[in-house]
Amino acid sequence: MPQTNSHNAADAIEQKLLGILAAQDLGDITQELCDFSLEEQNATAEAQGIQPSAAADYIPVLGKSVTYIVACVLFNERDEVLMMQEAKQSCAGKWYLPAGRMEKGETICEAAVREVYEETGLNVELTTLLAIEVAGGSWFRFVLTGRATGGILKTPAQADNESLQAKWISRLSELPLRANDILNLIDIGRSYKERASAPQALMHHPDVLPTKYSHHKNYLRVVAVIRKRATNSLNVLVSEKIIFVYLIFSD
Repeated sequence: MPQTNSHNAADAIEQKLLGILAAQDLGDITQELCDFSLEEQNATAEAQGIQPSAAADYIPVLGKSVTYIVACVLFNERDEVLMMQEAKQSCAGKWYLPAGRMEKGETICEAAVREVYEETGLNVELTTLLAIEVAGGSWFRFVLTGRATGGILKTPAQADNESLQAKWISRLSELPLRANDILNLIDIGRSYKERASAPQALMHHPDVLPTKYSHHKNYLRVVAVIRKRATNSLNVLVSEKIIFVYLIFSD
C-alpha cells in the first residue's frame, strides 16, 4: 500500500474510533467499500484449519435465517429491577426481563419500547445500549436500558398473551426465573446505573443508542487496543489490509 494511502486509511480509522468513543452518529457507513468478503473470510479460516461457520453465499434474512432479540434492564428510584411473568405455555409463571423478537420494519429501539409496553404496561425512554450478545452468528440480542416515563404496571387482572403481570423486584432470588442468563445483564445494568450517578471521569463512555439508519450490510470489526502506562497513550492495532467482515441482509 502506498505511504499516502496508508496514512489516509489510518487517519480514517482514527476518526471513526474517536467518533465511536464519543458516541457520535457516524452516518450511513454502509456505502463504504468492503475489501474482505465472506468468501475471502472463509478461505482464510480454511487455510488455518478452521471450519467456516457459514457458507460463502449465506444471506441472513431477519425472521428467517437470523434472529434479533431486544431486552431491557430498567431500574426505579428504589433500585428495583423491572420484571415480567411469562404467559407462554413453555415457561408460564416464570419471570424474566421484558424481552422479545424484533418485528420486520422495526428499529432496535422501537422494538425495545414496544416489548416493554406490551409485557409490563409501562412506557420507557431508552438511554443507552448496554450489551450485544451473539450466538452462532445468527442470533443477536440487543440489551438496552432507560427510564420508565409513564403507563400503568400490568396486574394479574390484565394478563394476556404477552405476559401475566409485571413487578418491580428487589430480590431476584425470591422469583422462579425462566433462565439465569439475565442475571449478568442485570449486573451490567446496575453497574451502568451506578456509574451514571458518579463523576463524569468515572464513566466508561457516553450514552449511545443503535444507529437510526437501515443498514444493508452488517459490519463486524474487532478493535484491539493497548494503553501505555508510561505516557497514558492509547494505541490501536491496524493492518495493511483494512479488514471489514460483512454479510448482506435482504428483506
